[in-house]
Amino acid sequence: MMGGAVTEDLWTFDAKMLGVTMELDRTRRELDSVAKYARSRYIGASPGGGWRQFLDEGGQPTVTGTACVVQSLALIHEGRRDYQMDGAGQYLVDVVQADGGWTKPELEGRICLTLTTCLVLGALVSLGGHAQDAIAGGAAWLRRAQNPDGGWGNLPKDQLSDVTCTAYAIRTLTLVGQHHDGVQASVGAAAEWIRRRRLPGGAWGSRTGRSGSLAHTSHAVEGLLAAGAEPSTLDESREWLLREVTDRSNPWLEHYHYSEDYPSDLPVGSRLTWTHLPAERSLIALLKLGVDPMDDIVHSLVADMRARHVDDTYWSVATVPDAAPSWAVLEATSGLILYRDRLEKSGQLSVVRAVIRELTDRLADVTSTASAATDDLAALTDRVAMLERLIAESGETNRRTRRLPGLLRQWEGRS
Repeated sequence: MMGGAVTEDLWTFDAKMLGVTMELDRTRRELDSVAKYARSRYIGASPGGGWRQFLDEGGQPTVTGTACVVQSLALIHEGRRDYQMDGAGQYLVDVVQADGGWTKPELEGRICLTLTTCLVLGALVSLGGHAQDAIAGGAAWLRRAQNPDGGWGNLPKDQLSDVTCTAYAIRTLTLVGQHHDGVQASVGAAAEWIRRRRLPGGAWGSRTGRSGSLAHTSHAVEGLLAAGAEPSTLDESREWLLREVTDRSNPWLEHYHYSEDYPSDLPVGSRLTWTHLPAERSLIALLKLGVDPMDDIVHSLVADMRARHVDDTYWSVATVPDAAPSWAVLEATSGLILYRDRLEKSGQLSVVRAVIRELTDRLADVTSTASAATDDLAALTDRVAMLERLIAESGETNRRTRRLPGLLRQWEGRS
């Protein structure tokens, strides 16, 4: 019976190990398929080229689309360069604004944006140091755009610091490197700004006074980790994410209104919108905080993303269901790359640990049973020994009793 249980355990172990391998293969195929789709949507433009913000659209490349796809392809192909990547790098350098930042097409020549500049700098750095002058200029723009309180808003020095922009700026400046003047001081002040905004329980909202959200908590976590925080200092935030992550059904739309302090030629009453994807954001933050890639929560987040993976091409978003947003590709790719890497490093080890825990518990039960059996055997041995003595004594008495009549006859004959 024990042999059958062991055989069953071995089959279970093999199945789980095979499951990790199959999950890795599936993730790699998903990443390869989206890379193939993105490359098919490349738009050549003299002297460079790039991608639209929505990949299924025609027309000229855009800054946001090109920056997001460059980062996605660099992650999938580990920085491999080709004519598309080189063309995209050239395009991003060509559209840098006079003050060193980047912006959306409708704002060109007017004002640069924090998040757009961060996306472009991330893309240029991912190209392996392409265009160092542009990177240095963008980093300088970011430092100048920082608010006096240490945070960033979406517009330079708009006095409306928020978690998303501040976390992006930290991550971008740490990518740019400490060798650029002022980066370390800017990052330190920004990290302190984020720490001061943490809510009781470990969450963050978009700004001071806002309730916590998955999106902003995950951004804050990423920002602090990039700034050098130890994951153990964010245990409370990890537990908050694990509790709240089940409520991730809808994207979070964050709106930025132009301040009245800015030039009057900005579009009156218009606003910028940034879409956060809770499943992707939560997956990235939890894995960076050390949650096991084999955890059920992680599997549910990956399943959520896979349910929105349209024909192995792009990831759909509820707010734009019929479009192929480049920023959703970047978020999903970032999460799946991290998931793949964690599985490669610890997925099979997680299975081994689970099996060891199960076998340890079973061995403890067997040991306990064996100990009880040993005690029973010792008591039984004592009882047998006692019975043997009694039998021996009884036998001696019987022998003496059987000899008694003969002894009596001998005595009578003598007398």
